[in-house]
Amino acid sequence: MKEAFKKHKKVVVFVAAIIIIIICCIAGYMAKIKYEQKQRN
Repeated sequence: MKEAFKKHKKVVVFVAAIIIIIICCIAGYMAKIKYEQKQRN
């Protein structure tokens, strides 16, 4: 039971890391678009 939980915890950490990376990428992309729009004006 404990081993299964340990494995599950590893998966949760891995998924959380992927989600954080995706959020950072989206935030960076949005900031880039906003910055480029500001430069154009």
